[in-house]
Amino acid sequence: MVWRSTWRLFEILKTGLEEGIAHERDERNLRVTELCIEDPPAYSGEQVQAVRRRLKLSQALLANVLAVSVRTVQAWEQDRHIMLLQAARLLQIVKRVPETVMALVANKANRAKTREKHAPRSAKARRV
Repeated sequence: MVWRSTWRLFEILKTGLEEGIAHERDERNLRVTELCIEDPPAYSGEQVQAVRRRLKLSQALLANVLAVSVRTVQAWEQDRHIMLLQAARLLQIVKRVPETVMALVANKANRAKTREKHAPRSAKARRV
């Protein structure tokens, strides 16, 4: 069964490459969409702190949402480190649609709690 799915993936990739080559040689006309995506804004420490406070998040929770350490958030807020573009983009999204991002993070946390709740206890935990 795995062999079939691997073969299918190979066929899809092969077809895509052949179409790309034909397009490059002007033998085939493909739809091309060009996007101009601007870099996210550069956030100052004050701005990071303002976003966090507006959303009523602790530094620890913001760190969890952005998948960074608490020390990283502290460094941003104190202007000791410049935020990478990836983190700035994610903060931009959190700022623009906080309810969506928070729902995703809450869903992830709830799934983790459910796994813990249903996980078998170790022998040591059962003795206690």
